[in-house]
Amino acid sequence: MTSFMMSLSLSSKLGSEVLLKLDNTQVPGSFKVRGIGNMCVRALQNNPKAPCFVCVSGGNAGLAACYAGMLLNKPVHVFVPTSTCDFVLQQFQLYPGCQLHVFGEVLDETRERAWEFCEAAGGIFVPPFDHPYIWEGNSTIVDEMVHQLKDGVVPSCIMVAVAGAGCCWVCLKGSKAKSLGALLPSKVLFERRNECNIISVVVSDDEAEQACRSFMREQRMVVELACGAALSVIYGDCLLSLEKEGKVDLSKGPLIAIVCGGVSVHKFVS
Repeated sequence: MTSFMMSLSLSSKLGSEVLLKLDNTQVPGSFKVRGIGNMCVRALQNNPKAPCFVCVSGGNAGLAACYAGMLLNKPVHVFVPTSTCDFVLQQFQLYPGCQLHVFGEVLDETRERAWEFCEAAGGIFVPPFDHPYIWEGNSTIVDEMVHQLKDGVVPSCIMVAVAGAGCCWVCLKGSKAKSLGALLPSKVLFERRNECNIISVVVSDDEAEQACRSFMREQRMVVELACGAALSVIYGDCLLSLEKEGKVDLSKGPLIAIVCGGVSVHKFVS
């Protein structure tokens, strides 16, 4: 379970309690370990003789798979695109059993090569976000938030960064009960986008970076630029603008920002 942390400065600014869900404190550095870890456990139960896991990643999903593989005592072949920076590549060296393959300019090309390798090796293919086992694992973040909130308290809104949408989808599902490297979000999120009030906000890299720096100053933690996409909504003026437009009511309950984490922090620490 990761912590909820109240932001005093943001709560004062927005006039409502702001809670930060700190999934950046997961061992591999991001929320990805929830879904990827569950995927590895469940898939291995179905195929216990599989010789390895094979994962395609821009960084975070692969590191989550390596962590799961280490705990499950299975080697992990991670395929990353050629654009992956040295800082991230070095993180893989921390995990015993990790075998790194660098191929392809974008993740879709890398995925094709990884799939071919997996079929030849007879391994378990671990997608970065789009699988029911991954959604199941990621949904634990909603279970935790329900447990951590006071009885009967419902948040007015939840801010979450979207790439493959693995985290966004389970927040949508739960509300009823880069590394933004993916070219398309999860199909299931698009198909079920009308089930809740989803407000899409596009932020610039500069806005995301400023949010990361504000978060770093306030919380003394460093997260990657992709995580800043969600943080920029609360550190900038977006939420106040949405409230003026009548799209959100910040008085209904606490505001939750999922700090999804990410290891590509070299921009802020080099």
